[in-house]
Amino acid sequence: MVNDACVTLVVNSRIAPRHTVVLAENHPEMRKQLSRLLLNDLDIVCAVDDGISALRAVTEHEPSLAILDVSMPKMGGIEVAQELKKLKIEISSRL
Repeated sequence: MVNDACVTLVVNSRIAPRHTVVLAENHPEMRKQLSRLLLNDLDIVCAVDDGISALRAVTEHEPSLAILDVSMPKMGGIEVAQELKKLKIEISSRL
């Protein structure tokens, strides 16, 4: 299970690296269920509950994927994506 705090992951060099994800969802139960679904295939480097935290997490962790709730406190997912584009921060498109 994923804690709501950002975590640092250590990857065993003998195992192929997995794709990383920042998950932004303001409803705790939905965040928990999404985390459970994603953990089999992706490493969740950060799970947050608002747009500002999502923007910070993507900037800091440079994940392969960001899953953004469209309607969150402080900043919605669309606004986060627009800010990332302005900052020229690209999320990997190879999943």
